[in-house]
Amino acid sequence: MDAPMSPPYGTGTLAEVVPSLLASLGVPGEGNPLAFDAAARVCLLLVDALGWRLLRQHPEDAPFLTSLAEDTEPIMAGFPATTATSIAAAMNRPRNPYNPSATAAERKKR
Repeated sequence: MDAPMSPPYGTGTLAEVVPSLLASLGVPGEGNPLAFDAAARVCLLLVDALGWRLLRQHPEDAPFLTSLAEDTEPIMAGFPATTATSIAAAMNRPRNPYNPSATAAERKKR
């Protein structure tokens, strides 16, 4: 069994997916720590209980997802690696003051 790893917060975890996707769409004020290419549209698909190693060990069971993961590096879930904490990490982030739904006080900070 591999030794436990510390998640690379800020550079390669689920928490960086949404900001990077928004940055790839050109949303002002969003960072792109995962260096996604510019895009006109994006789709975020979370597959529960399917980790990087499992996908690599059984590519025939998910050929489309395997093709999307070619020439990429894995990202890590935070600790504990549960569905609830992973979804929270991916979706719970500071509000962007450039977002039209931001409050007046948040927009003033721009």
